[in-house]
Amino acid sequence: MSTVTIRNYNFPIRFSYKGWNVEIKDETGLFSMKDLKVRVKMQVDTDGLSNNIAHALARAIKIKEKQNSFFGMYGMQSIQEDPEVYQREYCRIAKLANEFARRKGTVDYTLSTNGGMLDRFFGQNISAVENMCQKVVENIDRVYGDVQNEFLKTL
Repeated sequence: MSTVTIRNYNFPIRFSYKGWNVEIKDETGLFSMKDLKVRVKMQVDTDGLSNNIAHALARAIKIKEKQNSFFGMYGMQSIQEDPEVYQREYCRIAKLANEFARRKGTVDYTLSTNGGMLDRFFGQNISAVENMCQKVVENIDRVYGDVQNEFLKTL
């Protein structure tokens, strides 16, 4: 299990973890029983998927070049020299990434937690924020999983 380090405790807190863009907004009321109540909104990180597109595209081009050099279909011409093949592969993988992100959708839920007694005494909620971020990370690990690896498996 990995951790997310939060250096700025001002809300909203935003971070990316395992292909998810996470935004945490404070919704603590005046008469709340918990130190911190937040709304968590998670979406698939499309920028991270685009990086995966670049890796998948390079892998697909290498595989096709090996096949072409083995079977001798294109002769000595490399696929990387043919921009049409590169563009066609990129469009195919980008379409798959958009469909994957649309299928995953947006996850929205609320969480609440208490902080440490010492922080509560000093009027801070730093430990509550750290507990909340750790709960979100554990929830991603346990329920939602790694969308980057899942996307690469779909290719």
